[in-house]
Amino acid sequence: MPVSSGRLRQIRVVTTLAVTFVLAAGLTLARSDAASGRSAATLNVCATGATYTKIQDALVDAASTGDTIEVCAGTFTEQLVVDKSVKLVGAGAGETTIAAPSTLTGLQNIVTISGSGVSVELTGFTISGPGPAGDCAGMLAGVFVRGGAHADIHDNTITEMRNTPFDGCQKGFGVRVGICAACSSDPTSGTATITNNTITEFQKTGIVVDNADSDAAIEPAQPAAGGRRSKSNRTPVAARGR
Repeated sequence: MPVSSGRLRQIRVVTTLAVTFVLAAGLTLARSDAASGRSAATLNVCATGATYTKIQDALVDAASTGDTIEVCAGTFTEQLVVDKSVKLVGAGAGETTIAAPSTLTGLQNIVTISGSGVSVELTGFTISGPGPAGDCAGMLAGVFVRGGAHADIHDNTITEMRNTPFDGCQKGFGVRVGICAACSSDPTSGTATITNNTITEFQKTGIVVDNADSDAAIEPAQPAAGGRRSKSNRTPVAARGR
């Protein structure tokens, strides 16, 4: 259908405005990058021979948004709180382990990803318990996503999220995304993509997505693959939310 001269002028005006907006946005981003004067960095964590021997020290002392933290093969006994948008990359699930300390603090989670607008990639680790014997306090999740954060959790092994020995305590999750008001005095939400992980020897549930604003894409789900089961270890995936 022929386009009238008036319609053609309108199309040209809209196109010009769109191009102007894109150019202005690009200039704003460029100014922001130039003002920061900083490119994304890669930080190395190794048991020996590196500036950082603890993952949490690298997160707190040096990492900024956009950085990558590469962790050498070995076992790192610590609880992590990740509140910056970073990539955490291990040497492979069979090589790099984040292991639960003998005394766990807070909700007893091994890796907590927290903060509105925070987006974290977590890959290449074994995340391992177990928790303390006969202690029903806490949550004991391998990874807990909360506070509006998003996590891309892929190619990890999460194991032994349980008390020693297995018992009837309602705790022990491979991955937990959010928690509802009926389950906690501090309800919270998060989102996640959970891909190609192996979750074994959990006491309560392999993967939980909980609370109204929580959401997760899970594919393929491999909870309890090759893991030991008990009467408490019965629910591979539970979703409560959207």
